[in-house]
Amino acid sequence: MRKVLLLIIYFALFSNAWAKNKSELEINFGYKDLNLRRALKEANEKFTYLGKSIHPGLLREFITWVSDGGPPITVTIDVSAATGTNEYYLPVEIVKTAPHDQSKSVYSDDDSKFDLEYVITGDHFTFGYVWLGRLKNGLHVVKSLEGFRGSKPGGGTMVREDIIFVNFEMGQGYKPDGKPYEQLLMSVVRIYPLGDRPYTMIKVYKDKNKVVIVESKYLNKPYVLEFKPGNQK
Repeated sequence: MRKVLLLIIYFALFSNAWAKNKSELEINFGYKDLNLRRALKEANEKFTYLGKSIHPGLLREFITWVSDGGPPITVTIDVSAATGTNEYYLPVEIVKTAPHDQSKSVYSDDDSKFDLEYVITGDHFTFGYVWLGRLKNGLHVVKSLEGFRGSKPGGGTMVREDIIFVNFEMGQGYKPDGKPYEQLLMSVVRIYPLGDRPYTMIKVYKDKNKVVIVESKYLNKPYVLEFKPGNQK
């Protein structure tokens, strides 16, 4: 009987210690890390998080104002922290062709058409994107479209399009109380502006790490966006 009581006491003390140090153990030995790795795998394979498409508002953060130009100001977003927040509340609509989109079709190297667009609509804008897949080097290729409407009647409109290259990685941050938490980070590597209503046709060569703008009203000949080790052009 005494042995049984000792075992019960020992188990209670061990359980308390386990609960107290659980967060540290999870970080050190990867218990929580397993969920993050699954999230990373899902994002890289499907461009989704917890079964839902990456919110368009997150990609919109990377786009600089036309009046500013230059490289992106925001370069990394925590997808896991942003999901389900009031800041990214706009509902996502899945459409075959985004509002104002007058582009031609986009093709991959296997001639599959990409026509599913994820769209949000605000007071004076519509922003959507098409995920074109992942290059062999790990970069995701996204074609975005943003339509602006003037705040006043006759204020004018614009429909800008861009090609966005992003990647995902795992990260760790710290809460105000000092406790660690997991991050699924999406970072922008490059943005190529296609212009206002460019009427583009794009071809993606995943194995060759390049994207070819086959047609555009701003180009006289195809333009190649290619990524090589130590070289980006």
